Formats: sequence, C-alpha cells, structure tokens
Amino acid sequence: KQTEAELLALNQDLERRVEARTAEITESNERVRLLIEGASDAVVTIDDKSTVIDWNPSAERIFGWKRAESIGQKLHTLIVPERYRAAHEAGMARFLATGKGTITNKTIEIRALHRDGHEFDVELAIWPVKAGETYTFSAFVRDISDRKRNEALLEHRNEQIRIQRDVMVELAQIDKSDFNEALPKILRASATTLKVERTSFWLFSKDRASIECLHLLLGPEQTPDLTSVGLRLHASDFPEYFHAIQDAQTLAADDAVNHPATTGFSEGYLKPFGITSMLDAAVWFRGRSIGVVCHEHVGPARTWLPEEVDFASSIATMFSLALEASDRAQAEAKLIRLQADLKSTLAEREAILENSSVGMGLLRNGCFEWTNQTLSEMTGYVREELIGTSPQTIYPLCEVGPSPVGEALDAVEGGQTFQKEFPFTNKSGEVIWSRLATRPIDATAPAEGSIWTVQDISERVRAEQEILGALEKARELNELKTRFVSMTSHEFRTPLSTILSSAELLQHYNERLPADEKVRLFESIATGVQRMTQMLNDVLVIGRADSQEFDLNPAPLDLQRFCAQIVEELQPNLRPGLTIEYSAPPVGEFLLDEKLLRHALVNLLSNAIKYSPKGGRVTFMVEADGDSVGFTVSDEGIGIPSEDLPRLFESFHRANNVGNISGTGLGLSIVKKSVERHGGTITVDTRLDKGTTFRIIIPRGKN
Repeated sequence: KQTEAELLALNQDLERRVEARTAEITESNERVRLLIEGASDAVVTIDDKSTVIDWNPSAERIFGWKRAESIGQKLHTLIVPERYRAAHEAGMARFLATGKGTITNKTIEIRALHRDGHEFDVELAIWPVKAGETYTFSAFVRDISDRKRNEALLEHRNEQIRIQRDVMVELAQIDKSDFNEALPKILRASATTLKVERTSFWLFSKDRASIECLHLLLGPEQTPDLTSVGLRLHASDFPEYFHAIQDAQTLAADDAVNHPATTGFSEGYLKPFGITSMLDAAVWFRGRSIGVVCHEHVGPARTWLPEEVDFASSIATMFSLALEASDRAQAEAKLIRLQADLKSTLAEREAILENSSVGMGLLRNGCFEWTNQTLSEMTGYVREELIGTSPQTIYPLCEVGPSPVGEALDAVEGGQTFQKEFPFTNKSGEVIWSRLATRPIDATAPAEGSIWTVQDISERVRAEQEILGALEKARELNELKTRFVSMTSHEFRTPLSTILSSAELLQHYNERLPADEKVRLFESIATGVQRMTQMLNDVLVIGRADSQEFDLNPAPLDLQRFCAQIVEELQPNLRPGLTIEYSAPPVGEFLLDEKLLRHALVNLLSNAIKYSPKGGRVTFMVEADGDSVGFTVSDEGIGIPSEDLPRLFESFHRANNVGNISGTGLGLSIVKKSVERHGGTITVDTRLDKGTTFRIIIPRGKN
C-alpha cells in the first residue's frame, strides 16, 4: 500500500511536471508563432519533398501568394525563377543524401519570383531541422529590392561624379586661347555629360539689360543651331529670370514651367520645344557675372541632383577660365605684334627666307642687292654673279615674248605689285617656266626697294599641257564614238531592213511567189549579209590599226597580175555606163604586204565606182621607177568638198555631199593606215562634180 501510495504520488508529480512542461512548450511555441507571424521577413518552411508546410504573413506580402494557396504547393513553382529550379531540386537531393548543402546555414543574395511574374532581389537564410528520419527546411527571406536600387543609384551617382571629374580634367587640358573655339567644345562636353537636349551660352550686354546667344547645340548629336545665334532676351521681358541668374550662381528649375524664375518662358519657349527642366549657371569674370550657360531638358520633368548642379557650376567656371585664357592670348599676341613693329628695321632681311623653296631677291636701284640660295640654284648663277645685276640677266628677250622685267619695274615704280608667268633659260640652257612676282617694300616710297620672287612652275605647266592633250584625245575619242554610232545606226538599218522584209515575204508568201522572185529575195538577203559583213570587216581592220596590231608582212608580189585580179573582181560592181581603164607596164616583183595593199586599192576603186553614180570612167594606173611604185585611181564622180578635205582620212567621217550613197567612212582611213605601214604617202586632187584622183607612192623594195 505504501508503495502504491508512493507510485501514485510519483505519477501525480509527473503529470504535474508534464502539464507544466506542456504549458511551457505551448507558451514557447506561441511566442515563436507570434514572432514568425509578426516578422518583417518572410518565413517559409518546406518538407523534404519541397512542399510548403508553413507560410507567414510577410511571405504573403513579399511573394503575393496567400497562405492557404501556398500550403501544400511545391516551393520552386511558387517563388523560384525557372532558371534556378533544376539547381534547387538538385541541392535538395544532395543534402538529403549527404547531409551537406552549399547554401544551408548561411545568408546569400538571390533572385526570387513574385506571383505576378516579376523577379526581385532577396536575401535568403536556410537552415535544416531534423524531423525523425528526414528533414524540414525553414528560410528567412528578406526583400532587398529597395536596397539594391539605392545601391545602384548610389553607384550611378558615383559613376556620374567620376565622369564629371574626368570631363573637367579633359576640359582643363584643352587649348582655351581662342574663346570662340573653346566655347563649342565646353558646351558639347557639358551637354553629353548631363545628357540634355539643348545647351547654350549667352552673353550679357554692356548695360546688362539683355543677353545674347553666342552658341546653341541641339539633340543627341549636339548639332549647332545657327538660327539662334544672335538671339536676344531682354530683362524687361523676363525680370524674374534676370534677377535669379544675376543674384544666384546656379538656377536649378526641376519644373521649369511653374518655377517662379522661368515660368515667363512657358508659352513662347518651354512648351513649344517640350522643355520641362532647366539648369542655368552664371558665368563670372573678374568679379561680375558676364553670361550664363543653360542646360535644358526635354521630356518628363527632371530633378537635378546636387552633383549635377555642382557640375553646371564647374562648367560655368570653365567658361570663366576660357575667357581669361583668351584675353591672355590676345594680350600676348598684341605684345608679339608690338615687338615685331619694333624690329621693322630688320624686316627687309627677315622677310627673305634663306631656306624658302621660292627664289627671292631684294632689288634697289634696278639691281639685285641680295638673293637667296634658291634663286641661285634655279638660275644656275652663283649669288655673286647676280648681286649688282639687273633681273634682265634672268629674263632676257626670248621667243615667247618680250621680257617681263620692264613691266615689273614700272609696276614697282608706281607702288604696285606685279605677277606674271614666264619662261626663262638658266645658265645651263634649261628652259624653266616660272611665276615672277614683285612688290615694293613701301608702296609710298618705291626707292626703298622691292622684293622679287621667282617660283618654278615647270611641273605644273607640264601637267597642264598633259591634261590639255588628254582632254583633246578624249574629245577626239568622243567624236569618233559619235560618228561610229551614227554610221552603224544608219548603215546597218538598210541591209537589216532588206533582210527582214525579204525573209517576211519568203515566210508568208513562199508558196505563191514565182521562182525567179524567190531567187531575187534570196539574193537580196545575201547582198545585205555581205554588206554588213564588209562593214564589220572594215571596223575590225581599223580597230587593229588603231591598236597597233596592223602588222606589215612584206613578200614578193607580182603587181601586174595582182592589180589585174583586183580589177576583174570589181567588174560585177560596175553599173551600166561605167568602165574601168587599167594600165600597168611590166614592173616586176616588189616586197609588199599583199593583204594591206589589197585593203588600200580595193577601197579606192570601190569608192571611185560608188561615187560615180552617173557613169563615166574610172582610171587605175600602176607606175614604177627605181625608188618607188605609184598607184593612181581617178574617177569622174561627185568630188569632195574642200571643207571635208582636212578630215578626209578620219575614221567614220564622210563628206557632206554623199547623200544617200551608203558607206561607213572607214575606207579612206584604212587606205591611209595601209599606205603608212608601207612607209608610203597618199595625196588627193578633187573638184566638185568633176571627179577625184588619189595617188599612192610606196618606197620600192625589190626581192
């Protein structure tokens, strides 16, 4: 009984202790729950299958998912971006297998996924909790988007400060001795750094009642707006603005349309150009504001950061430095000019540069008193030979015309300058084209002397002559092309028309045409083809001649037999009433190119036949003596007008009296080139409507 009583007492004590411990644990769990529920960080717990088993209110706020929606869902489908999900699952599997993880029990920064689909930065701390044979995982998740944005903004501002510092260093190193050159460089650097669309510099008038635009840059390319240069703004029209820029060093108007100092520009300037924010800095010079540099932002209103305001002030200071440097450079230039004036007594010698590429000399009383080495080298006379002599030594009388020395001396006497291009012959006999220029040292006192310069322009003159020659050659080629096009368009059209019409007749009426008519049509086609072939052969022959492919291949040739054969070949071409009288005494064999000679004689005889439309007689004679052989072809045809004789042997040229007589204008050109290849000559004697005689003389070459 006593033991039972003791056991009962022990059980009751144990129950009290269990009850007290349970109450203590319950109270502790409640405190933890309240802490988790009230935590500003998201607290998320998952099981070993990545299933959400707890989700506090902050998790609802941060991720957008309600607790009821998230419990029982896979964590990675709720808040893990898709690109990290495979790594999340692999990490879970590795920890459950090894008890080790790469991100457990540490704090990391990572990207998380919101319910609406956007990603944001979070700070994550995960710790595993042993639960029997497996684990649960809890995590504190803190939204650090604002911190990241602030860090990025701070980094951006630091970067902007660094850029502004570098820009100021670069601007400090530019040459500021010319304010007008430095002005656009400073403006462009300022506009690019502050990323504004409009940047300008304005200068106060002397009475400070207005400002004038000296330079305005527009757009991302910072293009100068020349139409705004000279634009004036008057203090009477914009008193608040003028008061602000004269009293304050920098005017930062975030909302320029409504800012008290800039609202006066709203209707006429700000709104039409879309300007929303202005940052203007006064430029001070020697204790007073002398201008203002303006930065105007187009687009949504912009809040000017303190470092941007400081940069605008620094740009204004840079303009002040540029003005100071420009003034100093002008003062130095003025001092240099004053020093040069003080040395005017030495200007005579200093003006003549010993190492000049132009020959120079000082002339007094009509003679050289001094010359430079270049003039000596150019003329071939040593300096001692020129000193004391007249310029007539260099420019004596020559074939080109009278010496220019007299004109130059007269001009100098009248206090005038003189310039002329003229050749001279140097001491070694070389002709040099030169530009002679003279000017008096003092136009009001010609007796003080004059400076003579002689420039060698031989290369330029030669180049001009070559250019003129090339232009003339181009003109000739262009004219030749025009004549060729005219010839081909005319001469090819007739046989082509004949061939086409004959072919159409044969095609459409072949069955109904008599046999003799068909023969006539076929002959017309053949004649047209032969005519076109001959024209093309003439073009090829003249082409070979022009390209130096007209080779001379002399061989022993029996002229009597050769010429008789040509006459016989041309008999079918004779019209009724036209005859060829051929005479050739026995002259033996000659070393001649049969092909070239045939070109020449066939063309002359064909022309004689063609241009004797009314019949008559064509005379062909061959003569020979001890030194040469001659060929004479005469006709009683239409003759050649005198105005066409100078161009008679040009390719594609035809006399203006040929009328409808067909021809290419190549025959006589071929004749002349064939004769010249033999070293011979050709002459012509002609009278209109009386006839023409061609005579060829070729030096004799006996076998």
